[in-house]
Amino acid sequence: MPRALALLWDLVRGELPPAVRKETALQFDAVLGLQLAQWKPQQEAVPDEIMILVRQRQKARADRRWKEADALREQVVAAGFEIEDTPRGSRVRKQG
Repeated sequence: MPRALALLWDLVRGELPPAVRKETALQFDAVLGLQLAQWKPQQEAVPDEIMILVRQRQKARADRRWKEADALREQVVAAGFEIEDTPRGSRVRKQG
């Protein structure tokens, strides 16, 4: 079993096209019984007050007010959330 899971992990991180990786992983799952097809990422509710801080931070960054943006990030982190900046905007999730 450990070797099968290691192979599955190598497959997922590999360079095959995503559709091929997914279909192969589902074939592995037919044998391993991990129920990967039923897995859904856990949705975390981010409180409104945190989202307000995140939007204020995005505005500060757009206006190139870096110190203000950093201070807002620190408030979000102090509240137990982390911000990940992506090309499509900021993603917020609970720390840990």
